Order: sequence, then C-alpha cells, then structure tokens
Amino acid sequence: MKKTIKIDIEVPDFLDEELVTLLSMLTLEELAALKPFLKGMLFGCGRYTLEEINVLEARFRN
Repeated sequence: MKKTIKIDIEVPDFLDEELVTLLSMLTLEELAALKPFLKGMLFGCGRYTLEEINVLEARFRN
C-alpha cells in the first residue's frame, strides 16, 4: 500500500501549482534527466549565466 505524505513548503510565485504538482510526480531518475534540459533553457533565454545556474544548483544540493 502506498502512503501519501504532505509537507508544507514555500514555493516561489513564478512557479504555478500545476507545475509543482507535475514535478512532484516525477521519479528521481526522471528529474535527473530533466535537469540538463532546464539548465539549457535558462541559459538559452539569456537571463542567467552558466555561473549563476551552477551557483544555484550548488546551493540547493546542500
């Protein structure tokens, strides 16, 4: 039997509830496969440098 555990976390306003729900449904392997794509999108849009993306990733890894 699967059990559901709900936690209360603050999510930035720019993330809508549907996206958060969809991301929470992914397995760790699926999330790992999605990371390079997301990094490329952030870098490609020109709003972030690779250094900024790497700093954010390192901050959330700890």
